[in-house]
Amino acid sequence: MGKPLRNAPKWIWYLLFGVLLWLSFNRNWRFGRFNYHDELWADKAGYHVFLPASVIYGWDARLFPNEVDALSGGGFHLDGWRNAINTKYPPGVAVMRLPFFLAAHTWALLSGQPADGFSMPYHAAAIAAGVFYAVAGLWVCWRFLLYYFRRSVAWVGVAGMIAGTNLWYYVVEEPGLSHGYSFFLVALLLWELKRFSLSEQNRHLALAGLCAGMIFCVRPQNIILLSPYLLWWLWQHGAAIIKKPVAFAWAASCFILAISPFVAYRIYLHAKGFIPYGSEGFIYWKSPHLLKVLFAPENGFFPCSPFFLPFIPVAIWYSYKNTGAWRFISASALLVFTSCALLYACWWAWGLACGFGHRGFIEFYPLMAWVMLRGIADVWHHFRWRLATTVFLITCALLVLPLSFHWPYCLEGPFWNWHRYISIWLGTMV
Repeated sequence: MGKPLRNAPKWIWYLLFGVLLWLSFNRNWRFGRFNYHDELWADKAGYHVFLPASVIYGWDARLFPNEVDALSGGGFHLDGWRNAINTKYPPGVAVMRLPFFLAAHTWALLSGQPADGFSMPYHAAAIAAGVFYAVAGLWVCWRFLLYYFRRSVAWVGVAGMIAGTNLWYYVVEEPGLSHGYSFFLVALLLWELKRFSLSEQNRHLALAGLCAGMIFCVRPQNIILLSPYLLWWLWQHGAAIIKKPVAFAWAASCFILAISPFVAYRIYLHAKGFIPYGSEGFIYWKSPHLLKVLFAPENGFFPCSPFFLPFIPVAIWYSYKNTGAWRFISASALLVFTSCALLYACWWAWGLACGFGHRGFIEFYPLMAWVMLRGIADVWHHFRWRLATTVFLITCALLVLPLSFHWPYCLEGPFWNWHRYISIWLGTMV
């Protein structure tokens, strides 16, 4: 658990970013705008609308292009009567995308394209930002994992997350959604907490507070779901924090700063008379769709993210058999995963509508990979286990990559149709 190696092969990360950016533009750019392939469509438009509202229109709904809310798939609503901009989505993605949006706005102004927040330069910014934060998250994961494992084991985790899970789909096909951003933030939070535990420097705790606040600002439920691990970490390092009140003050201030856009927008909605999410709720709390969330071939988690199939048995094993920190790390990761599964299994749209695999787990991949790689690291010195791991990784990639490229935008019932799942993988589904 010492300091990681410093001679990181940076060219690999630049190459990965370039390849994924090219693939994402290749998959999304040719379809133009105002359709379901658009990275400013539906949910993605709901995350995006904060940027044109703040930078271009001064929060005046009447200045937006005519009917742009309907043309963007209904991800937000422009209420001309109340002069209000209503979206149920949090503003965290917009905050993180701001530099890319400003670059796109400058591009639109200089090139003579409509500088309205919805023309093609802004679509390019959404794609580039999504790919950037996902690749940055993988890099931070790698740096974090090097504190615990040898380089080859850390690479297994990185390769497995990008090629053996639905993260690939949400980088290449749907970079406009929030999950790549949350993935980056959770990885950075784990890294900064680790760096503080080693150095006890104020800046690392302050950055951890900023990350925690941004996790809340992007998807509020994620910081709640992460609480088992965070509470264990605070229990472990509470004495060090008490001795450093300045560091704690900085962390609390950064957290408050990060959540302030969320709080401000909720106050705005309340003043305008809107209720976020309205009648949506946890209507399946009496009969949660847990098996479908985890195993259904229609948008279930494990069929589209097979790399994490060993996670549950590994986490249970170390929670039961191990002693010391790894017991609590494994137990907290298992609790985070279980809580996430149950939360979405009770939600009215338990599959989170259209998508590839259950996307609600993506943000917790850094924590899950950390625990799962402990099991791999313990047997890595045996050649047969290294070979088995390599074969497993290749098999996952051969399953996930064709599935992601052939996957229909929306895959509804009838459920448990494995024949359709196989036909999608083969590319033969009509």
